[in-house]
Amino acid sequence: MDKSDLILAAIEQLGRNLDAKIEGVRAELKGDIAQVNAGLARLETEVKTENRVIHARLDEQRQTVNALIPQRIAAVGRTDAAE
Repeated sequence: MDKSDLILAAIEQLGRNLDAKIEGVRAELKGDIAQVNAGLARLETEVKTENRVIHARLDEQRQTVNALIPQRIAAVGRTDAAE
């Protein structure tokens, strides 16, 4: 083997080592991406649940306010009639 063959062999070995490292990083990234996706799914579920709770509370408040409107109108009417 002459010097150029040794250099080519070294370059090929470096390429194989680099490929192996890239595959390792790729596998780690896939795992990390899966964890991020799972976390996002949990957050999405939590946000949807909180949205439903907030919506229910707002609906209760709307119903309360809507129920008070006729009473307030009647009270204003009684005040106007008394004057």
